[in-house]
Amino acid sequence: MRTKNCPKERHYSCLCRGNRRAGEKSRKATQSNLEKQKVPFVETLVDLYLAEGQGGLCGLNGLNTLAVWNEAQHRLLLVNDRYDIQKLYYYSDQEIFLFSSELKSIAQYPRIRRQMSLHAGVDLLCLGYLLNDRTLFEDVRLLPPATILSVEQGRVQQQLAAR
Repeated sequence: MRTKNCPKERHYSCLCRGNRRAGEKSRKATQSNLEKQKVPFVETLVDLYLAEGQGGLCGLNGLNTLAVWNEAQHRLLLVNDRYDIQKLYYYSDQEIFLFSSELKSIAQYPRIRRQMSLHAGVDLLCLGYLLNDRTLFEDVRLLPPATILSVEQGRVQQQLAAR
């Protein structure tokens, strides 16, 4: 995807599932794009990322899950909203990184061991729900609410996205 603010030598791709609500800072910065130019929400998010970097994605306040691929840096950012309404699952090993909004999509990948997590089983039996980033599968994780996950050169790092 290219937007008017995107340098020609750099390519950014963005996947988004959510609505147009943004945090106060984001709303002020992108209001003209949304109202006057009728720019699609995804392009507005890319413009926000280009203008403010990863920090610009921290102020989002709505029901959003977002993936931004920066081709120049070979970096993937996954952003989950602070309400955790829309789930985002991921799997990572030495050779591959997978993410999806549905656990069953990741479970279809041949490398995924379909072994139930013992901790998840105990959580379900004792509490009736899963704690932290656990899923039913041992090797698959859930992106916590209000979190940005970055994947760069095989390293996976999480940071709190809420301001």
